[in-house]
Amino acid sequence: MPILIGIILLMAMMAISQGDGILEYVNVLAGTSNSYELSTGGETPLMGRPFGFNHWSVQTEPDGQGSRYFDPSSRSFYGVRCTHQPSVWIGDYGYFLVNALISPQAFDRSQTSVSFAPLQTTYKPHYFKSSALLPDFRASAMGGVRMEMTPTEHAAFFRFSYPPGMNSRVLVRIVDGDSSTPVVLDKDGNFATRTSVNNGGVPHGFAMYIRGVVDPAPSRMHNLDGSIALDYDTAENVDRLTVHLRIATSFISDEQAQSNLDSELPAGKTFDSVVIEGEAIWRDRLSVVQFDEAKQSSRFLRTFYTNFYRTQLFPRLLGEYDEHDKVVHYSPYNGRVMPGELSTDSGFWDAYRTVYLWISFVAPDILDRLLEGWVNAYKEAGWLPTWASPGQRGSMVGTMGDVVFAWAIVANKSSHLAEEMYAAIRKDAFEEPSAGSLYGRQGLQEYAQHGFMAAHGGLSEVVSRGLNYAFADSTIAAAATVLGHHSDAEILRKRAEKALEKSFNPQNKLFEPLDTHGKWLKMNPTSWSDAYFTEASALQYRFYAPANVDFLVSKYGGKDALCGQIEEHFTKQVTPVYTADGRGVIHEETEMSLTSEDFGQYGHNNQPSHHVLGVAVAAGCFTVADKYMEKVLRELYSPEGWPGDEDNGEMAAWFMLNEMGLYEIDFGADELLLFSPLIRGDFTMALPGEGRLLRVENVHRDGCSATTSSPYVCEVHWYPSSPMESTEDDASSAFDSSVSDGVSGHGSIRGGRPHRPIPRESDAHVVLSDRRLARAELSKGGRLLFYTSSTPCE
Repeated sequence: MPILIGIILLMAMMAISQGDGILEYVNVLAGTSNSYELSTGGETPLMGRPFGFNHWSVQTEPDGQGSRYFDPSSRSFYGVRCTHQPSVWIGDYGYFLVNALISPQAFDRSQTSVSFAPLQTTYKPHYFKSSALLPDFRASAMGGVRMEMTPTEHAAFFRFSYPPGMNSRVLVRIVDGDSSTPVVLDKDGNFATRTSVNNGGVPHGFAMYIRGVVDPAPSRMHNLDGSIALDYDTAENVDRLTVHLRIATSFISDEQAQSNLDSELPAGKTFDSVVIEGEAIWRDRLSVVQFDEAKQSSRFLRTFYTNFYRTQLFPRLLGEYDEHDKVVHYSPYNGRVMPGELSTDSGFWDAYRTVYLWISFVAPDILDRLLEGWVNAYKEAGWLPTWASPGQRGSMVGTMGDVVFAWAIVANKSSHLAEEMYAAIRKDAFEEPSAGSLYGRQGLQEYAQHGFMAAHGGLSEVVSRGLNYAFADSTIAAAATVLGHHSDAEILRKRAEKALEKSFNPQNKLFEPLDTHGKWLKMNPTSWSDAYFTEASALQYRFYAPANVDFLVSKYGGKDALCGQIEEHFTKQVTPVYTADGRGVIHEETEMSLTSEDFGQYGHNNQPSHHVLGVAVAAGCFTVADKYMEKVLRELYSPEGWPGDEDNGEMAAWFMLNEMGLYEIDFGADELLLFSPLIRGDFTMALPGEGRLLRVENVHRDGCSATTSSPYVCEVHWYPSSPMESTEDDASSAFDSSVSDGVSGHGSIRGGRPHRPIPRESDAHVVLSDRRLARAELSKGGRLLFYTSSTPCE
């Protein structure tokens, strides 16, 4: 491990000499300008290690604002916040704040915030700096405090520079502290405290344990009802005073927090070395995909790497290392310390669509840990969570973790966990939970017997709920077949087919609600009624049969008719638009109304529309799919944010997959659908396994330049790699000589990652006329050759 870290640091220092390269393109502030009525991502600026135990953000709003604690336009600064908040709709837990205060007089106990200048503040995935923290908005002749922070997995390193002639304070603020909060202080600047703040999903006794130390030791240390104030007198501050704070956390114990501090930020480690280490880790993660930077626009580069960064934050891994260097975790399900990883801070309703497929390409080491972490959650809770933060929260409908586990079984991911994953999803499919349970499938017996759940029978979102159950059943059936559970597979396959058949109204060509007698209910297809649908209307769910596109082709009267309906979906505006039943208008409706003129009934601002273009390719509607895929990627994504809530990497991963021409909707088939890659020029992506590489080339048939938009796919050829040999010569030929120097920020983006050899291709190749490629085939490596055009090929 020390040798590996040394290599990473050396690579990082070499890259830093040329500038930050790809990290300069990451906009940590993207999607942070939001309100209850309108979202541009629903994000807060998050800094940390990829999939880290903690994130660190900035709080600009008073505590009473709750989960909406950051406003990018605010000049108030309440501190750097250690956060675990995955969504403003879920809330935070285990959070506290670190701030730097100055005063010409004694400190007021109530002083917790300062002012800062947003334009003098730096946000990077691995580093934060604010250059002018002041007691108020007035300028100071001496200047304000400069605060810097760089995170590790379980800790963070702060560096403060205070102006001379001022009393100076480091404040570690515990928002739920009181006189009973256990606090330890010593004269050498060591301290310990804790917080139990949460928004649910935790057992009795939950706490975040905090250990820290400052250097130099302060003049005085104060216990302010659990908060820690570390004060330096004016007399000690003749010149600018530099203070270092090392602070670490644990959900296990105070002793474990100290162990995490000693392991990640030992006394001899410098602030700058941690910055370099963090930068190297992020650079390595974001360098899996390599292409010619010179052919891309600045907007594209900033959008690409901002989305890439967002895909590397969630789900969160809560593992910690014990005294035997084994991974253990605190369980929010049973309140005990348990072996292995634990995954959290993600909802499967969002994430199943893109997150795990993308992670399997670019972070396969993380995928293995995440699957282990979700298996442990199932074992400790007795059910697979649907939305965990840190324990089960029960948000959204359906058991969509079933889709992820079934896909992992079919795709042979973490095969040693296959039977445990199957046990979890089989329980969801066959065992109805008790009434009011946060787990499993409410209404399962009714669904299994009739193929639907009747509207107004006690359950909400019945159409969406039933379609989710059917999709999960289809993928579980595929997993059951792989594992030899053929009886289960037959039951679930038939059940899924029955559910689609029952819910589809052939007259209106929509999935619609039924009453207790199985009769269609009258409804407005544009109404966002939460009695029937989840965060959408019947129009957004009309193509929601991703595991059975043949069903849609049949019900719509053939391929051409279905293609026409998908085209109309993107072009026909409906009036009245987006009425709601009884609960008021939600932000997703407002966001969709803002794009309806250009995108019709398609609502990319929310997940229920994210399968539609995949359905188009699977049905053979290639021209429609290509036309609107480019339009969505170019018009609805930007470096500043998203058309709605980004949702823990799901919307960002959708962008990443489709920019490279790869998508998947039927996770039981594990079959990739191919779009024209919109990265200009050729690119490569390192694949799991020694020497495996995917090379994608785009040949323009109509003579347009490599920098011209060419979204329509005429042919796709697949050249599988030969496992016999690979050479450096092949690797160097992936890009021309002008971009082969490997220097970040010049020519192609390399980010410190050396070329991987490209295996020689076999002479045989396959023409993929249906634009489908088995994931197992692609995972071996090879070359995808797209023949594309700026005009439709059909």
